Amino acid sequence: LENEISESDLKLWANFITEPKRVAKSMVLPFRFFDAWDAVKSLSVDEFKKKIVKKALERAFALSVNNSNIMEDGEKVAVLLDESYSMNGTPFKIGKTLATALKVGLNPDDCLFYTWADKCTLRDINNMSSFDFINYLSCNGGGTDVSAPLKKLIETKTSVDKIIILSDMQLYDAGYGNLGNQLNHYLQTYKNDVNQNVKVLFWNL
Repeated sequence: LENEISESDLKLWANFITEPKRVAKSMVLPFRFFDAWDAVKSLSVDEFKKKIVKKALERAFALSVNNSNIMEDGEKVAVLLDESYSMNGTPFKIGKTLATALKVGLNPDDCLFYTWADKCTLRDINNMSSFDFINYLSCNGGGTDVSAPLKKLIETKTSVDKIIILSDMQLYDAGYGNLGNQLNHYLQTYKNDVNQNVKVLFWNL
C-alpha cells in the first residue's frame, strides 16, 4: 500500500488470503487479521484500496474462526464475555475479538453473544462490519456475576451445545456472594432444565 500497489494486484492479494482452504491450512487465528487491520487503518494511503484490504481481512477473519478448534460442525454456542471493570484493556479486546469472530464465522442462529458483569446484554452486530463492531464494543465495567447470563439462558430455555465463558476468572471470591457456588448452581440448573449434555469451556483471559 505504501508503495502504491496497483488495484489489480491488490485484488489478487485479497483473493489469495480469503481462499477458504488456504485460511484453514494456515491455522492463523482471528486475532491476527484484526491486528493486521489495526496496522493498516492508520496509514496515509489510498482510501479505496484501504477498503479493499478491510473487506478482505474481515472475510479471512470470519473464515479463520474454525482454526480456533473450540467448536465442532453444527454446534450451537453461547459466548459469554465478561465486561467487568477488571477486564478493561487487553483482556476485553481479546475477548470481544474472539466473540465477534464466532458471531460472524458461524451461522447467525448458531451463535448467541452476551456481555455480562452485574447484568447481561445480548449483542448483535446488525448492519455493522465485524471490525467496526469490535471497535464499537466497549467494556462497561461493574461487578463480576457470571450467574447473570446463565440465568438468562435458563429463563429463556435457550438450548445450546456449548457455553463459552470468556473471563479473567476474577469471580471466585467467597466474600462477595460466594460466586463460585452460584456458578455451579446455575450450571447444574441449566443442565437439569434445558440441556443435560451441554459442554462448558472457560477461556481465561
